[in-house]
Amino acid sequence: MEIRLNKSQEIEEYIENSGIELLDYFSKSRRYRINLKPGDVEQYKDSLIKLFKKSLDIDDESE
Repeated sequence: MEIRLNKSQEIEEYIENSGIELLDYFSKSRRYRINLKPGDVEQYKDSLIKLFKKSLDIDDESE
């Protein structure tokens, strides 16, 4: 799976600390590539939602 975000140490640390497998970052398309296995979506649901919201520039505090 790929998520479009500007490259940052903060994002990389968040992905890695959440337990999601970070594969690499494509600078040209500004996308992080992560590996999701069966069951990972449910297991990492909150972390993935936070990344998707950040990708869409949605303020996580507004909920």
